[in-house]
Amino acid sequence: HSTVTQDLRTLFGREVEVDRIDPGVAKFDLDITFSDTAHGEELDLEVFYAADLFDRESASVLADRLLRLLERFTADPDAAVSAPDLLDPAEHEDLARRNGTARRHPSGTVRDVLAEQVARTPDAVAVVAGGTRLTFAELDERAARLARLLVEQGAGLDTVVALALPRSADSVVAAFAVLRAGAAFLPLDLDHPAERLEFMLRDAAPVCVVTTAGVDSAVPVLPGAARLVLDDPATAERLAGVSTGGPALPVPGPDHLSYVIYTSGSTGVPKGVALHHAGLANLYHDHHRELYGPLAARLGRRVRALHTASFSFDSSWEQLLWLVAGHELHVLDEFGRRDADAVVAYVHDHRIDALDVTPSYGAQLVGAGLLDGDRRPPLFLLGGEAVPPALWTRLRGIADMETVNYYGPTEFTVDALTARVSDCPSPVVGRPLDNSRAYVLDDRLRPVPPGVAGELYLAGVQNARGYLGRPALTAERFVADPHGAPGGRMYRTGDLARWRRDGLLEFLGRIDDQVKIRGFRIEPGEVEAALTALPDIGAAAVLVREDVPGVPRLVAYATGGADPDAVRRELAGRLPEYMVPAAVVMMDALPVTVNGKLDRAALPAPAVTGGAPSRAPRGATEERLAAAFAEALGLDAIGAEDDFFALGGHSLLATRLVALVRAGGASCSVRDVFEARTVAGLAVRLAERSASARPVLARAEARPASLPLSHAQRRLWFLQQVEGPAATYNVPFAVRLRGAVDTRALRAAIDDLITRHEVLRTVYTETDGEPRQTVLAPEDTETPFTIRHVPAGDLAETVESEA
Repeated sequence: HSTVTQDLRTLFGREVEVDRIDPGVAKFDLDITFSDTAHGEELDLEVFYAADLFDRESASVLADRLLRLLERFTADPDAAVSAPDLLDPAEHEDLARRNGTARRHPSGTVRDVLAEQVARTPDAVAVVAGGTRLTFAELDERAARLARLLVEQGAGLDTVVALALPRSADSVVAAFAVLRAGAAFLPLDLDHPAERLEFMLRDAAPVCVVTTAGVDSAVPVLPGAARLVLDDPATAERLAGVSTGGPALPVPGPDHLSYVIYTSGSTGVPKGVALHHAGLANLYHDHHRELYGPLAARLGRRVRALHTASFSFDSSWEQLLWLVAGHELHVLDEFGRRDADAVVAYVHDHRIDALDVTPSYGAQLVGAGLLDGDRRPPLFLLGGEAVPPALWTRLRGIADMETVNYYGPTEFTVDALTARVSDCPSPVVGRPLDNSRAYVLDDRLRPVPPGVAGELYLAGVQNARGYLGRPALTAERFVADPHGAPGGRMYRTGDLARWRRDGLLEFLGRIDDQVKIRGFRIEPGEVEAALTALPDIGAAAVLVREDVPGVPRLVAYATGGADPDAVRRELAGRLPEYMVPAAVVMMDALPVTVNGKLDRAALPAPAVTGGAPSRAPRGATEERLAAAFAEALGLDAIGAEDDFFALGGHSLLATRLVALVRAGGASCSVRDVFEARTVAGLAVRLAERSASARPVLARAEARPASLPLSHAQRRLWFLQQVEGPAATYNVPFAVRLRGAVDTRALRAAIDDLITRHEVLRTVYTETDGEPRQTVLAPEDTETPFTIRHVPAGDLAETVESEA
């Protein structure tokens, strides 16, 4: 390069200077060039960048870091390439400020806070579940009696009590009774297979299992553990005889266990995360400052919050804490919480103020009409998985509803980071909660510069104690914190993230294979271990595919001679529903790359794995239902006897199916889908319901002389009075038609449509200043459209000029 430059300087015997020209276009995403200067003693550094990927400030920062790196190498030529610290002192100070979250909170546990609340508002309603309403005093008395009975069964500090209860007011009472007894509770999801429940019970070794007669048979019996069946007459008699004024109950300290949650494990078995009271209390005080208090102040009254999460899902605590803060907690039953239409109806009918769901379910609720009208909740909380950009943008545009996104693994007591959607144009996971710190580190546990991807670590009081009975795994994931106080630990999340300039964190994905579906954490290794434990299965691989946009599915690939349908049935008996692959693809061998690793790109899209094809749908009802089943599942077609869940259906897709069936005019619920399961079964159920239903509304013989406006029509009328004639509710669109258009047939079709639908012939008039509907006769209606032939190239200009 130097020789060429020297030759150019003496071109044709004349002294010349080489001057680089900016072409105005970057040839690469980032182009860094060093070149000799005219004097040959210095180098010029030029940085060209793609303007749609970088801005000038970002490119300048990269150039500064490159120079800093070179300076440190020239100062120490023997240093390893990875040794220099690329951050300058100012950047280190900035990162420290972002973690400046220290805040003094009142001492005590959540149990203590609830006791204070009971004393303040004993007669206020605390829990609403179906037809049951409990005041704080009633909740406190029930929890106190059950707590003393639990202590008699061996409950105490750092012991575990398992809760296997259907969703009801008793679920809430039992959770707080365990805390009152000084113990930690283990919530059991009754939808999980018996084998998994048995493992959790043996692993956690609870001193007592609390259940009810209706589900008692589904809960494995654990030798040595007492069993309390709440609705058994003998238990009811014992509870009635318990004295609430007996000896003092055990008092837990900050480090004692508060609850245990089991999550998917990469080694093939689930792992129990042990959480303590200090983390739960910190979560409460942060949320009280950020959510509970401000919303109550804005409304000028107590808040009505809805509990929809499974009690075995850690975000359940985020909803229970509304009650601890003195507000009214509404608890939906198992099928009610899964039915998006039912949830939206409940939110609107009961004027729910705070709703907390996963983004996947949030999108379903929005589609079911959550945002319609003026009864949307003023506070909408999301968490459990990444928020899709489209949903983020949609929620950001709702002025009278605040949406808050939370990020946090189970190992960090529910939440670690928070972001208000209205403050951010694109999805972020936000900034740390009180007394929490977030580090984005390289593989040497050093902070990476803002804008650079690294692994996210969490530190602070909300860190879990570790994994129950798994010291090696605890040491692997809860590592020493070199950036905090001596002896501190930080949790290695396995998530990739980066700091933005505005001090917020962006989630970028995983560094391992862990995935999330509908908010549930899934370690593919656990599913793969369950697969390879089956007969006739050799190697196995599990991954998430999204062959149908917006419908991610867990798909398993395996070698061997097993029947795919039989494999899914076996897995359904060992794994929770959300971990059972939607499809199993049997292969002669798993494809590998030239390096011998699994070639994920070469794995084929799965076909339907539902056993032998069933009969074709018969009749209009079955045909409509089959079309809805296929659309919900993302399949071309299904048979009348095909099981919805055997074809990969799950609770969220069941909600989607219900919406499709209801759109066709039939009354259907999520319970119907779970119990009927097939097109034929659902058709019979809907027919029986239709036969016993009230008669369909018929058109009245005579129309009243004066028709009032509906609420929606009154809104339209009001807006016109305020704005005047406007196109607010016009929906323009263009359709390109190829071939000859029969304009007479088109006009006749639209005339028929207007004749058929009275609402298209309805105008608003006023009588004595009061707006009324007037339905015009078809013959009095002028055709409200024109048909013109416009050359394709002039379409946009024509639409604009005639708008």
